[in-house]
Amino acid sequence: GGQGVPRPRSKAAMVKTRNAKLTEGEDSDSDDDNGSEEESQDAGPCHQCGRELPPDCDFCPKCGVQRQKARFDFKDKKVRCACGCTTTCIIFAILTIIAIFSFNAWLKLAIEQVGGGLLGVGVSMDSVNFGFAQGRVSITDMVVGNPKEFQGDFMSLGRFVFDVGPLSLLWGYLSSFEKPIVLEEMTVLDLGVLISLDMFPQTTSNAGEIVTHMQQVTQAIAPGLATPPPMPDAKTAVDLGIKAMTAKIEVDRLELSNISASVKISALPAVQYTLQRIVITDIGKKHGGVYLYEFMQILVEAILMSIIKAAPSNVQSFLASAFGKDLGSELDFAMLHFDTGEGLEEVGEFSGWVTAQAALLPLKMAATSASMTEQAMEVGAKITGMEADASLAATKTQAELGLKAAQTMAKLSMGFTNGLTQALTR
Repeated sequence: GGQGVPRPRSKAAMVKTRNAKLTEGEDSDSDDDNGSEEESQDAGPCHQCGRELPPDCDFCPKCGVQRQKARFDFKDKKVRCACGCTTTCIIFAILTIIAIFSFNAWLKLAIEQVGGGLLGVGVSMDSVNFGFAQGRVSITDMVVGNPKEFQGDFMSLGRFVFDVGPLSLLWGYLSSFEKPIVLEEMTVLDLGVLISLDMFPQTTSNAGEIVTHMQQVTQAIAPGLATPPPMPDAKTAVDLGIKAMTAKIEVDRLELSNISASVKISALPAVQYTLQRIVITDIGKKHGGVYLYEFMQILVEAILMSIIKAAPSNVQSFLASAFGKDLGSELDFAMLHFDTGEGLEEVGEFSGWVTAQAALLPLKMAATSASMTEQAMEVGAKITGMEADASLAATKTQAELGLKAAQTMAKLSMGFTNGLTQALTR
């Protein structure tokens, strides 16, 4: 009946009281969050003693250990999802930046090294710039040199611009270019071409030597890209160069504008003419893309074919005979057009046409020689006539001078005789 020592409570009652107090005193979390947490508690064993715990129990009734939260409750899942998405975006951005800088270096190396090895002459450029947001690549001041026995540069390109699908480029690069890079449109501005022909003792030309070297290289590497053109000794350069050799490209449309051509035959004055446009369509569409070296071959041969077709008649057969017969092989593009100011004209079937033009060269040279001989004869006749007139004039002048001299001598003689007679008669 009096105050006494309270009876000890059972362990289960203590756990129940503690759970009630904790439930009543939770102020830090909102009702929605509590509801979410309670819903997230799944039935499962206690991590300490192994007793099965109900979903609404925070402490184990047996051992009193606080229950561990589920690893993947709703809130954690949201955080983990956000973190995963953020990490993915960061990785993608880093890969994109690396791809851009790597692509700039790769493209410059590819054009200079693969182009130089393919053409057998020096190839250089001022800069390469890839705008990822616009999907546009620009190359400025690209120069293709001449073989060592010829002066000047073979080609100069002021600006080379092409649009590329960013995803196509990224996936192509990451897959070592097993998939072709799709280039929607390419433009070349301010193209200059210098063709030098030496007719004696035999016909040689800078374009002919470059085309021959190019075709020898493509025939060597085409069977399986087993013999790529010469690459730098540095390991990175070699790796990138080999990757560049295996890159495939598809181009919907390539347009070159403002083309100036200069043809110099031996010691004769250069013949200069212009083309407004050269248009090549559907490059690499027949066989799922073309390799980089094949694309360069298509570009060079298309330019030279257009220049021969547009050339003035007095040099056309010389160009056809010097190197034109080596052009027009089976290349992976659909159509080739050129414009000299009167609208686009299709190059058409080139091999037969250029062979006929080359066959006309001896006739044209004979006609030119005959014309020169006729002109020389006319000049000679004029000179002979001038000489005859000069001789006749000289003879006439000499006769007139002789007559005057004779008259003067006669007068002197008569005067002397008269004077002497007068003197004797005195």
